[in-house]
Amino acid sequence: MRPSRTLLVNIAALALAATASAGGARRQSTDTAPAADLGSVSGNVYTNDSLGITYEFPKGWFVDRAWIDGQNKPQDPGPRPTDPADQARYDSMVAMKKGTHALLAVSQRGGDTAADTGPRIQFSVSPVFENKSGADILKGMKSAYGRMRLIQIEDDPADVAFGGQAFSRLDMRLLDVILHGGAGYQSAVIGVRSGQYLQFSFLASTKEQLDSLVESLASLRFK
Repeated sequence: MRPSRTLLVNIAALALAATASAGGARRQSTDTAPAADLGSVSGNVYTNDSLGITYEFPKGWFVDRAWIDGQNKPQDPGPRPTDPADQARYDSMVAMKKGTHALLAVSQRGGDTAADTGPRIQFSVSPVFENKSGADILKGMKSAYGRMRLIQIEDDPADVAFGGQAFSRLDMRLLDVILHGGAGYQSAVIGVRSGQYLQFSFLASTKEQLDSLVESLASLRFK
């Protein structure tokens, strides 16, 4: 099963972009912008001292450093619009992208197809937009993605907690009609901590596997 690459990008980051675009949201002070520390991996343990976090992903999985590096490369946002009505949305988008960092991507399979196949876990951080919780972001994602034929939203965002930290979770089924009905499952889990969105994205072959991967967040530890 190989769902389309466009469906397997960091959907939480896309949801943040959609929220910023829709509302022209104001970003909080740059004092709360994510640190440049991308963390490190030893064995199957990810550590980020700036965030004060450790996380154990499944043993034997491969770290996709090429994907992480590619996501963190500076991107040209294009020219700023001349229409004042569009400038606020443009500025919010630019601020969000500058403050967003891909920190971890691990897959059960290695190689060039790692970003296209599951099971897979991705972790990134983004600056919080004013008055927007993790549940707010996921509700916006549900609204936007609910209109897409290739994505089936599973229920409403659910409140969950890992490592004493509050998160919200939204599950999706990825339907790829081009691949003769092949399907995948994806979950976005977002929490707010120290002025940042902690965004986890999980890709799995079955719902049971998806639940198991999300439960790996029980290993989260915060200082």
